[in-house]
Amino acid sequence: MAGQLIRRGERTWMVRIFLGRDPLTGKRKYHNKTVHGSRKDAQRYVNDVLRDMDLGKFCPPKKIVLDKFLDQWLEKKVKPRVRDSTFRSYEQLMRCYVRPGLGSKMISKIAGEDVQELYLAMAKKGLAASTIQKVHTVLGSAFRQAVKWGTLGVNPAAEVEVPKDRSTRREERIKILPLDRVQEFLDYARCSRWGVLWAVALGTGMRPSEYLALKWDDLDVDQGLVRVRRTLYRPRDGGWNFQPPKTKGSVRSIALPEQLVEDLLDHKEEQVRRYSELHEIIFSTKGGEPLFCSNLRRRGLN
Repeated sequence: MAGQLIRRGERTWMVRIFLGRDPLTGKRKYHNKTVHGSRKDAQRYVNDVLRDMDLGKFCPPKKIVLDKFLDQWLEKKVKPRVRDSTFRSYEQLMRCYVRPGLGSKMISKIAGEDVQELYLAMAKKGLAASTIQKVHTVLGSAFRQAVKWGTLGVNPAAEVEVPKDRSTRREERIKILPLDRVQEFLDYARCSRWGVLWAVALGTGMRPSEYLALKWDDLDVDQGLVRVRRTLYRPRDGGWNFQPPKTKGSVRSIALPEQLVEDLLDHKEEQVRRYSELHEIIFSTKGGEPLFCSNLRRRGLN
């Protein structure tokens, strides 16, 4: 029999698949796998393995603990294709929430029930549903790659239920400035040193990393446009650098109201008066470096 199903308990099956004989010893070789679910789920796994064997693509799951696999996945697959900040967030999610409970387990022994219990434990600790959803997204991506690499036969997180976010809507959880108070805010901000910065932020909808990276050559006075061509990035170990926008669609030109163009030109003259020179960056420190977003939030309107 090419594939055999052996019941091991309620919704638990031992799958046993004959792989042939060892060419050196002549002994029979089997692929054994515990499948948690219905008989139909177990049979589906058998069918998938047999199909892959026919196509010459099947590779028995490798013996590796989840911690080691995550190290390999993060370094080889994630790090080369995402920003450093995204890589750090993936690494932190795995370190804080996944590795303590599942990291020491053989990846081939992790079942959907284990992943489900992990999420339930996170919920009992009071972690937000949005946090659990982020963990599920990253962990699921790791498991899918494990399947592609032949480390796993199936993705154990595929059928796991993730808690829904039952908190209030995002608009109610964060403080959003009502439209009828925007002008009031701008009138107040105009009296502060960085009033024009807040006007640019509200008038263009740019992200802080975008408007803090603006240079004077991004401003087209004749056309009344500002061009978004880079973002400001601050590594955890200090310093700063410019990076390309995250997507091609983020590179764009934004029309500016006539008054905002005039305000920016006034700010340009003020920069020369204050620092005795024109800096490359529109919103800069005395030394010509970009402003810190955190400082703006704390002191920008004082």
